[in-house]
Amino acid sequence: MNPALERGFQYVYLTPEDYARIGSSVIAHEMKLANGESRWVIDTIVGKEDGLGVENLTGSGAIAGAYSRAYKETFTLTYVTGRTVGIGAYLARLGMRCIQRLDQPIILAGFSALNKLLGREVYSSHMQLGGPKIMAKNGVVHLTVSDDLEGVSAILNRLSCIPPHIGGPLPILNPSDPRERPVEYFPENSCDPHAAICGALDSSGNWKGGIFDRDSFVETLEGWARTVVTGRAKLGGIPVGIVAVETQTVMQVIPADPGQLDSHEMVGPSSWTGGQRDLFEGILQAGSTIVENLRTYKQPVFVYIPMMGELRGGAWVVVDSWINSDHIEMYAERTAKGNVLEPEGMIEIKFRTKELLECMGRLDQLISLKEKLQEAKSNEGHAKVDSLHWQIRSREKQLLPVYTQIATKFAELHDTSLRMAAKGLIKEVVN
Repeated sequence: MNPALERGFQYVYLTPEDYARIGSSVIAHEMKLANGESRWVIDTIVGKEDGLGVENLTGSGAIAGAYSRAYKETFTLTYVTGRTVGIGAYLARLGMRCIQRLDQPIILAGFSALNKLLGREVYSSHMQLGGPKIMAKNGVVHLTVSDDLEGVSAILNRLSCIPPHIGGPLPILNPSDPRERPVEYFPENSCDPHAAICGALDSSGNWKGGIFDRDSFVETLEGWARTVVTGRAKLGGIPVGIVAVETQTVMQVIPADPGQLDSHEMVGPSSWTGGQRDLFEGILQAGSTIVENLRTYKQPVFVYIPMMGELRGGAWVVVDSWINSDHIEMYAERTAKGNVLEPEGMIEIKFRTKELLECMGRLDQLISLKEKLQEAKSNEGHAKVDSLHWQIRSREKQLLPVYTQIATKFAELHDTSLRMAAKGLIKEVVN
């Protein structure tokens, strides 16, 4: 490796020997230097096997289309028992009925990748982006539970309201209350909808039964549509859905988004912003609506990524051709890009500082410094060893910025339209 590498780099290339060995995994052009040396400059990294980039998204598009269709044909329910990222977040919405464990997030991208993209430490955890404070208050999550036992219990309770097949009879259980009992709750002033539904204790501590069977009501979407009370209960053992008006004054709190410098906690309506606010205000709902409409559309659909355009992550998933392969075709201009994450976010996950330092150790004059260090540990004094340690750390610090640039370029080479075409993800590259 050139000792002057700290001044930057121009391109990533293969020697003729390496190109002969792995040329089928890249798209490259030959460059002849003035001294007669031949180099194969890499334009695109295709990869020997699938799974390196945007092809993962096209599979996600197929899953999204299938799950959207399943919701129309059968009962679907999502239980978020672990971290749910990317397509998992969309599936949580596409299945409509979603239960979230309180300690697990629903997110489109990890907080560290978002921080890398934003260029500063904005978010501190996944829960800040997609925890219950966000997802239980925006309509994605219907019910939150504290642990898996409560989660499984909630699933079984929901299934107890579902017929065995479409059009089948409802499961009617023996009611816990007599069918002919009177509704004992009577409001003294304004009506409390929860008490009217479930029953309540009066001022003397006596139980006053509500409209529905005792202990059968399960409220859903509690944190979202605050002006109504929704859920399911049983009436004489018969499962019913409930929508009641909330008569009490309620307050809507919109959380501040640290990704927006001018963002602050708001009460009342707000404008569309990015980051945490996007998740709060319905990006999953909007994406799921796109999937459902594309899945059922019967006319030709052309998706085109224009010059210098980028289509990544969830944005790709919701317009992928596999959602409706009979009617959707995808095209991209030569300079267009697509992948799961932006290169800056990708290297934060796949090419961290540890890997960059290991790469330096294989390619740079650090090799000789480390060899000298090993000799010094055996034959020299502490002063020599400390000096070599300082030289190694100094060289690593000097090279880290340029190796970060190289890693970013390496990630970018997986994003090109030529790779999309090589993997069969788009129909054609448009010049």
